[in-house]
Amino acid sequence: MKYSSIKLEMSKDTMIIGSSVVYANTAAFPTSNITEGTRVFAQDNNRPYIYQNNGYYLIGDSSSYSIS
Repeated sequence: MKYSSIKLEMSKDTMIIGSSVVYANTAAFPTSNITEGTRVFAQDNNRPYIYQNNGYYLIGDSSSYSIS
């Protein structure tokens, strides 16, 4: 897997401790029995998310992906 210098710089600023479960895309993220702070990774867009306040939030960005 290849990473751009932008992603490498971003990863230096964002500390992620623990592990994430890899899913094919955001539509495949779990929708029930989710614990606050659960980390997931979307393989299609190559981005990590964290579950907070009833939604998935892109780590290192103020955008969110909410499940309806």
